[in-house]
Amino acid sequence: MEQIYADDGILLYEGEFKSKKRSGPSKTFYPDGTLMLEGSYSNGKRDGAAKIYAEDAKLVIECCFDDGAETGGWKYYHPNGKVSRQGYLKNGKEEGEWFFFDEDGNLSEKGNYKNGQKHGEWVEYYTNSNRKKVLNYKKSIIDGDAKFYYQHGAIKEEGSYKNGQESGAWKEYFESGELNSSGEYRNGKKIGIWSGEELEKIIS
Repeated sequence: MEQIYADDGILLYEGEFKSKKRSGPSKTFYPDGTLMLEGSYSNGKRDGAAKIYAEDAKLVIECCFDDGAETGGWKYYHPNGKVSRQGYLKNGKEEGEWFFFDEDGNLSEKGNYKNGQKHGEWVEYYTNSNRKKVLNYKKSIIDGDAKFYYQHGAIKEEGSYKNGQESGAWKEYFESGELNSSGEYRNGKKIGIWSGEELEKIIS
């Protein structure tokens, strides 16, 4: 086990070397001597599970490396120690399903990544675990069916997006579930007369 110190005598690195390359378990420290990262090396590259800490010694990230690449399960933490998000990285990019949590540990959002970009269905949640919105993505751009909900669970709006903008038929509902208005969107803007708006004009 070899150790590297700063000029002031504070330990900065502790680990093994083979053929002048880092190999095996290792620890890296902040300039004040607080542990920053602990993990392993193989042939000079980070490999296997690792933990990263903030300067206040709190765990920030649990992660994995494969031959130097950020590949494997990654888990991030809030300052209070609760998990903030977790999922899989492949060569440093998010891949597959990821989960996001608030500081109380409630699931706030989940969805899939493809090559580091949002892809497919993403769901956001209220703190009571009811759905808040369901959106679809293509290369991190909202595209496809979309639904928005009231906190008690009733649907609020539904329609679709195209290239990040509202497009086509949309419906808006009262909290009671009764239809409020309906109409068409084009390039993110309402077009024509919407059913609810037409009724309001007649009443006024």
